[in-house]
Amino acid sequence: MRPSRTFGTDLWRTLIEKLDEGVIVFNQRGVVIYANDEAARLLDYRPRDVLELDKEDVLSLCDCDRLDGEQFAAAFLAEELGENSDHAFEVVTSNKRLILTPLALDLERGRVIVLLLRESVCWRGDLIAQTLMTDVHSPLTFTAEGAAMLRDRVKSGDAHPYELSDLARIISESHEHTLGLYSILSYLHQADPRQMVDLEAEPVDLEKTFRKMLDAFIERTSHQLPDVKIGFPHDLPAVRASQSHLEMVLAIVLEQSLLCLPEGDILIIKGSNRTRYVQLDMVMGGKGSKLRSHLLDKLPLAAAEQIVRQHGGRVWIHGRSGHLAILSLALPIWDEDHEKQ
Repeated sequence: MRPSRTFGTDLWRTLIEKLDEGVIVFNQRGVVIYANDEAARLLDYRPRDVLELDKEDVLSLCDCDRLDGEQFAAAFLAEELGENSDHAFEVVTSNKRLILTPLALDLERGRVIVLLLRESVCWRGDLIAQTLMTDVHSPLTFTAEGAAMLRDRVKSGDAHPYELSDLARIISESHEHTLGLYSILSYLHQADPRQMVDLEAEPVDLEKTFRKMLDAFIERTSHQLPDVKIGFPHDLPAVRASQSHLEMVLAIVLEQSLLCLPEGDILIIKGSNRTRYVQLDMVMGGKGSKLRSHLLDKLPLAAAEQIVRQHGGRVWIHGRSGHLAILSLALPIWDEDHEKQ
């Protein structure tokens, strides 16, 4: 090999190592033959351990039920990327949102697949917007049409008292639903990483805050709760959080867990100390649970996840048909010594 050729190879390797973007190269057998340090960081691996991975290993780190996970898996496994080469996919790993771009390159020694990785700083705006269009537009439209119908029937004298009462109640519920969405949106705006909001973190008792939101939920809905079992260790440390934001998160995860709880099932709520984090698990064991990871890309759980992520924590769901379903969140433990630094 000529000296100039060697110099060129070393130069390109040095440049790639300095990139802020992760780079992984797979050979024709789908085995990793090169990865820079940034790629290892984004995948939560040590640099030398990435070289032991293959395409299936990388795919196993991505949640196929969320964002572009399924489309990315199909394109990445295909022998011919075709028009999907150089197409960016947004996927979710255990604790990151990544933008992945696969490239098919034909070299002298054969074809290689290059995977570019970079971290996404915010959630998918198009999914949130689509949800909002449905959730906000529908009750507003119904409220307007219902109010007009109610007015016309009152004017004509054809309305019965029970009919007026039912219609007024439905209109009121639709209005309350819309106001609830507005409240969620206000928190969503504050939780937007692009806004760089100061959360004014403080030590917060997770169990006390959760029980407060549970009582508020019962009072607000006037519904009898299903069988709920709560277990928090007496020595559970305080978490580092904004009290008002954490209350919003707990209200959302509680409500969504109850909505996904199969009829007659028991909701088990437990907290645990994970050394650096406190973990809260909402466990349901019924086969009819509707809890799935894609719900984290829809309101209101999308808002809750962004708030938790801004606190330095994460939210995830383990849920498959016929299996145990768990909605979990983890928040960093309050460290008094660290806060004084």
